[in-house]
Amino acid sequence: MKKRNLLLLTLLLTAATGCGGGADEKAPPTVSVVKTAAQGYTESLSCTGYAKADETKNFSFLLSGRISDVYVEKGDEVKEGQLLADLDTESIRLAVNNAKEDIKMAENNISQLNNNLEAEKLTLEKAQLAIDAEKLTLKKIQDSYESQINTIKLNYDDVKADFERASELYESEYISQTDYEDAKLAMDTVEEKLSTAQSDMENDVSLENKKIENMENDYKLQQTAVENSRTQLEAANIKLSQARIALEQGNKNMNDAKLYSTVDGYVTEVVMKAGEVTSAGTPVVCVKSGSQVIDIGVGTADYPKISVGSPASITYNGGTYEGDITNIALYPDEATRTYQVEITPHQGIDIAMGSLVNVEIPIGKTSGCFIPISSVFNQEGVDYVYTVEDDGYGYYRTARKEVSLGEVNGDKILANELPEGIYVISEGVTDLSDNRQVSIKEVAENEE
Repeated sequence: MKKRNLLLLTLLLTAATGCGGGADEKAPPTVSVVKTAAQGYTESLSCTGYAKADETKNFSFLLSGRISDVYVEKGDEVKEGQLLADLDTESIRLAVNNAKEDIKMAENNISQLNNNLEAEKLTLEKAQLAIDAEKLTLKKIQDSYESQINTIKLNYDDVKADFERASELYESEYISQTDYEDAKLAMDTVEEKLSTAQSDMENDVSLENKKIENMENDYKLQQTAVENSRTQLEAANIKLSQARIALEQGNKNMNDAKLYSTVDGYVTEVVMKAGEVTSAGTPVVCVKSGSQVIDIGVGTADYPKISVGSPASITYNGGTYEGDITNIALYPDEATRTYQVEITPHQGIDIAMGSLVNVEIPIGKTSGCFIPISSVFNQEGVDYVYTVEDDGYGYYRTARKEVSLGEVNGDKILANELPEGIYVISEGVTDLSDNRQVSIKEVAENEE
């Protein structure tokens, strides 16, 4: 703070004593004043909150069963990962063993079916090769007969021409009947040979086609056998997959049959005992975490000013701790119409659960006039200060002004309604009243 004496103002007051203008009969009281000036400051939301456990966890099994053992009692301290209770796992073990046997059987079956399928596929390949070979044989038969028949046809054409010439010569009586009959016999012999060759070719080709047809039918049957083996193999793989899923589920159930704490804290309630049957999701042990959060209620007007991650200061038992807002309710409490806000300290605070604390949450930067707290009076719930004003006759008189108070900064407090540049009485305020003549001792100015 910078201070200065208003010598000129004091001289003026002294010169005015005993003169006109409404001077008091006795010497006016001497006061000190402070000149108001706007200062920047962080606006904060002040709340009263209470300490509570970060969370209360109700631990329950993920499956139904008979409780084998409960390893904690009410009031016990527990650590994260500590076993709280477990279920009777006899039926689960049986299911796991059955699943292992099913896997073994399925794997053996798959191995055998794979061997069968490979054998069936090999047989099918051989059948296809045999068909191809038989078709090649058929082609050779056809080619052989066609060559033989073509040769016979060429011979037949020759003997037929000889017979036709012999017939003409015989009719003209140039050759004997014997020569004619020999020519005819030669033609008939070749014609019979051609007919026999054609008939043999048809029979042999027919027989070969029939053989190929039978082989192709066998091939189709072999294809069906291969497809059946593949179908059986797919079914066996499905059974193996189902058995593996059953084993995986069984192992998971074995793990789920043990109930572990996921937090450090203490047991608040043991809901169920050993021997009782529990359903999935039914609480068995309740644990409050050892970590703390501060719970406050924020009104509708201030709700938009805060957000998750915003910093906060927590004051308790003379100490101040820093923290952050970690949770804000989406809807207000029906009874209080305030929004529940949770603040997590940066470091642990040893506060008894339910203890009250003070919380300050910065909500923005602004400016205003701060005055000494000693300048503020309160009467019937109304806050006010005294200012000094020049009455125009060389005197200073008090003026009572109501104020709305805000932030506290050390020994000063924010007076929202006071403008800059006026003088507020800071000392010598005893037995003052409105419109009273005063003498100014000194003027102090707020430091920026």
